[in-house]
Amino acid sequence: MTGRNLLGFYMREKDKDAEAQTSANIPLFSLPTPSRSGLTQSQMESVAGCLSISKAKTKKRQTYTPKEKATIARYATSNRLADTVSHFKHQFPFLTESSVRRWKRDYSKIS
Repeated sequence: MTGRNLLGFYMREKDKDAEAQTSANIPLFSLPTPSRSGLTQSQMESVAGCLSISKAKTKKRQTYTPKEKATIARYATSNRLADTVSHFKHQFPFLTESSVRRWKRDYSKIS
C-alpha cells in the first residue's frame, strides 16, 4: 500500500457524512494483502469488519462570556456546585459542574 492511498483514506472532506463511513466502506486495497500481512483472507475480512471510522460523539457546547462566568462563579462561592448548576440550568442547559468548579477556582484567585 502506498502512503498516498493511506493518507487519502484517513483524510475527510468537510461536508462528507462521517456516519456513512462504516467498515463496509473501507476499501480492501487500503489493507495489506494477505500474503504481505501473513493473515488469511478470512482474518483480513475480520480485521476490515473491526475497523470503523464513525464520527466521535461530541458534547453540546456553549460559550460563556466573562460576565456570565463571573456571575456563575460568584453564586458558586456561597452555594454548592450542584445547587449552582441547578440554579443556572434553565439559562445554560449545557452547564457542567466541572466548568463551575474551574470558574469558581479562578474567581477566588482574583477576588
